[in-house]
Amino acid sequence: MFINDPLFGILAYVCALVVNRVLAEKALKRLTPEEKVKLLDAFSGHRVYSAVAMLIVILLFFISSKASPSSYAMLMWIFFSLLILMSVGGTVFSYLKLKGSSTPQHYITNFLIRCVVYYSGLGLLLYTIVTRFFPR
Repeated sequence: MFINDPLFGILAYVCALVVNRVLAEKALKRLTPEEKVKLLDAFSGHRVYSAVAMLIVILLFFISSKASPSSYAMLMWIFFSLLILMSVGGTVFSYLKLKGSSTPQHYITNFLIRCVVYYSGLGLLLYTIVTRFFPR
């Protein structure tokens, strides 16, 4: 079936990422140079910490999967769960940071639309993986 083909999920996810980037660029163009600098400064530490946290989770997954190959399926579920929690946590953090600063409302609205697009693509990707590789 087409809907549970992981290639379809990957395509949908990549399309969501492209749409997300296009929307982000349109929103950035509407900001003044001062607002852009303020936005970049506000999230500089977050970008570094989230990349380091992602690297740590990936390294822990590889180390634990090599140490206990029989637990690979369970580790995979834990890994995906952690990545999703980190993504949702980053989204909530970003939203609160945008709301707490003097970011224009049109940019916050655009951010929320991008979140819906991103999580729709991610959800479809995860659905295709789960229905293909973990059938009932």
